[in-house]
Amino acid sequence: MSIKITNPKALLILGRDRKPDGSIVLDQHEAFDLEVIKRKYVNMMDIITYDDLLRRLEHIISSLSRRAVAS
Repeated sequence: MSIKITNPKALLILGRDRKPDGSIVLDQHEAFDLEVIKRKYVNMMDIITYDDLLRRLEHIISSLSRRAVAS
């Protein structure tokens, strides 16, 4: 058995996009710049903030919990 990696992709986690009180950290220009950078490197890496990662995990946990109750 052999493993062939054809298209490796990285996950880059950087900074926060919300303060602890829920207010937004990035201004409109900074958020636009981050979105441009995310789209530019979409084929090489996923660029997300720490808060994006937490939101993704919350959605995954919520989805799995709903599936467990439904079955």
